[in-house]
Amino acid sequence: MASLAPVGAVIEKIEFSAVGNADFNRRLADFDRSEMVICGIEAHVCVLRTALDFAALGVDSYLVRDAATSRRPESAAAFDRAARNGVELVTTEMVDFEWMRRADTPAFRHLSKLIR
Repeated sequence: MASLAPVGAVIEKIEFSAVGNADFNRRLADFDRSEMVICGIEAHVCVLRTALDFAALGVDSYLVRDAATSRRPESAAAFDRAARNGVELVTTEMVDFEWMRRADTPAFRHLSKLIR
């Protein structure tokens, strides 16, 4: 899948939090965003740490509950912890439609067919 990404879009990360990665921060600065939508694997480690760090920086952070996972069911405690620390828990569908804003577009019609 990485081969499908544009050149420079894939960033190697060894830090638990993406916030602690210099390459990530340089790339993020190019986008000038005040909100972060967060998803990924190992919700109890990397995803949680990234969400908590963004929230601590005052960035509006949204953790996509159905797009983050862990190997163990008890790792769901990460979502509770994130929420207690100011991170909003959302779903993929919530994010999709919030970004779309309108129902009268070709993009909405296409997405609606995909999620039914």
